[in-house]
Amino acid sequence: MADGSESAAPAASSTDEFAAQKASIRDTAKWMATAYAVVAAVVIAGTPFSGLGMLDGTHLAITLVAGGISVICILIAINSILGILIGSYAFVSSLDQAAKDFIDTNAKDVLPVQFDRLDDFLANRTAVRNETVTLWRVLTTDQASPLSGEERQKVEANYQIYLDRSDEAERNVARIVSLAHLFLLRNRLAKIRRLWYC
Repeated sequence: MADGSESAAPAASSTDEFAAQKASIRDTAKWMATAYAVVAAVVIAGTPFSGLGMLDGTHLAITLVAGGISVICILIAINSILGILIGSYAFVSSLDQAAKDFIDTNAKDVLPVQFDRLDDFLANRTAVRNETVTLWRVLTTDQASPLSGEERQKVEANYQIYLDRSDEAERNVARIVSLAHLFLLRNRLAKIRRLWYC
């Protein structure tokens, strides 16, 4: 699941219950980027370049190094913010440990009732998908000994059961990924905020 752009946010809000919170985080990031850009402009505009020629070698070197470090820090911060605005992909199978721990901590509000851990849910999802594929192949592949009418009905009934279970699991996955994505965005923004205090 990819980050949606701002123009796609209204369409995503019908399926993503956390879209408004993600949009709020992106808006905050935009303001932060603007603030950093203003600071950079003030630093550059307020620097008396004409007076640099009057400094001796040591003071000139210190001034240039300090100014360079300031500009680099601002560019790093802006780049980090752009990472939030541009976004990244999030898949349930590739969530980092912090996101998994967050889901596990809130399992009663996020996971289906029979699961206490994300890994248990994912293992069940994989088993259901595998069984669904197996039954589909039985129904669609020419068999050396074709199924009788009664056997075929039984396999079709099982296939429908597992297909419904698989659909339910995918709906849960969409919600889990959406919440985990919100968690990751908040974490990235929090890390950038901490730079303000460094």
